Amino acid sequence: FKYSFLKDRELKIIEILTALIFCCIPLFVTFPYKINLYLAWDGAYRMYLGQFPFRDFGMPLGYGFWIIPAIFFKIFGPFMSSLIKAQVFLNAISIVAFISIMKTFKVATPVRILGVIFFCLSYVFVNFWPWYNHTVFVYELVGLAFLLRGVFIKGKYSAVNLVIAGIFIFLSLFTKQD
Repeated sequence: FKYSFLKDRELKIIEILTALIFCCIPLFVTFPYKINLYLAWDGAYRMYLGQFPFRDFGMPLGYGFWIIPAIFFKIFGPFMSSLIKAQVFLNAISIVAFISIMKTFKVATPVRILGVIFFCLSYVFVNFWPWYNHTVFVYELVGLAFLLRGVFIKGKYSAVNLVIAGIFIFLSLFTKQD
C-alpha cells in the first residue's frame, strides 16, 4: 500500500483530527437521558463533596467509575454537562490507548487511520454518557496499552510501563463490582 501523495506527518495530523472530531461531537449535540444515569451523577457528586465510597455511601459499583467524573465536577461544577465532558475525556483516552496498541505492533499509519475511524464509529460515537461498562473497558484498554509497551518495547521505562499497567488493571477490577 503506497501512500506517497501524503507525508507521514500529514497522515498523523489526519489521525489526530479524526480522533478529536469524534471525541468532541457530544459537546455540541443534545443526547437523550440514559436510564440509571443517576448512579454516575450521585457517586461523582458525593466524591466531589469529599465523601468516600463504601465508607460514607454505598453503591453496587466500584470507586474507579467515579474518579474521572468527580474530577470533572471539581473542575466544571456538578452539572450534567460535566459528565459529558468527562465522557469526552474518557473517549479521547480510549482512542490514545487504541493508537498506542497499534503503534506497539507497528501498524502502518494509513491502516491506523482506518482503525481509528472504525473504532470511533463502532465504539466511541455511541458512548456519550459515562457508564461503568465503558469506564471498565477504557481502563482495561489503557492497561493493555501499557502492558504491551512494557513487554514488547524494551528500554529503561519497561518496568514503569508494567507498573502503570497494573494500576489501570486494578482500577478496571474496582470499577464494576455488581
